[in-house]
Amino acid sequence: MDTAVLDQEEDRTTTDMVVAADGNIDTPTGLTARDTPNVPHVIGNYRVHEAAEVIPTLVGEAFEKLVEEIAQNGQWEAVVIHGDVLIEGVDTVRAIGVLKDRGIDIDLQAVPWQPRPEQTVPEFLAYKHLRGPRFTNAQRAQIAADLLPLIEKERTAAQESARIKPGQVLNPRGINKRTADKEGGNETCPTTDAKARNKSKIDRSTVGRIAAMASVTNYAAAQAVKIKRQAPCEVIEAVKAGVMKPKTVIAGFDEPADKGKPDPTKAGAKIDHPFKPTTPLQHDLLTGWVHLRDNKAAVVERQQARDDMRAILKAEEAAEQRASKPTEGGGK
Repeated sequence: MDTAVLDQEEDRTTTDMVVAADGNIDTPTGLTARDTPNVPHVIGNYRVHEAAEVIPTLVGEAFEKLVEEIAQNGQWEAVVIHGDVLIEGVDTVRAIGVLKDRGIDIDLQAVPWQPRPEQTVPEFLAYKHLRGPRFTNAQRAQIAADLLPLIEKERTAAQESARIKPGQVLNPRGINKRTADKEGGNETCPTTDAKARNKSKIDRSTVGRIAAMASVTNYAAAQAVKIKRQAPCEVIEAVKAGVMKPKTVIAGFDEPADKGKPDPTKAGAKIDHPFKPTTPLQHDLLTGWVHLRDNKAAVVERQQARDDMRAILKAEEAAEQRASKPTEGGGK
């Protein structure tokens, strides 16, 4: 090994090493609720429910067509509200606002939200929007991936509010509904079929629930989960709007981080080192040393490693010199 590699390396400080170590931050990603910027938080006299913001709004010609239709025929479907919160009908409220700016006053028709038992707002919107022809399978899957965390959020809040407080009695007769159901023979026997158990597990998983909510395959749901976890907000919105395809987005995830960079195993590839190799042999020697230094020796041991390497090279050179000298008494 060329000892110039070791000599030039000693001149380098450890500042870069510390910065590199500090910069290696692992940011956890998960399937969590987030704010989406596709609609304003307040529109007209209503605050927009966070689940309603997940649904892509009409844009361009589609929105202008809605405006013209309301101008000619009036509002054909009432918006759904819960107090001062707008749950369903964001595009309708927007269109009526545009008409008002154009001098056409139309009274907004609104009805209160009447949920089914234990139904959350995101579930209501999923039923409303994810079963019609407006969205593609990919769009429905991505919308469902955004709605699922909000469903969990509302269910958790409902469970907390329904929890019995200290000193509170909700069942004075002491009848346990769950026990009564078992006594009535409503308990389901556990399945023994492996395939059925596996299907049940998938159905309970995030992918399975998204697939069921959006009426898509597990594959489409899995793509939506991956995009939800890894893609930036604007990319997720583009997928929900149908502007980008999941396949294109995921292809960007799967590309190697060093794509387009020189292969470090080939001569000529750049190595972050003060010694700059000019021949393939120097490059191979430097590559081997850097690998040994970074993977085998701690920072405090690197100087000792350099000294040991010099001693090894010196002993090797001496042995070669002795071997090259004629043996005493030998020869003719």
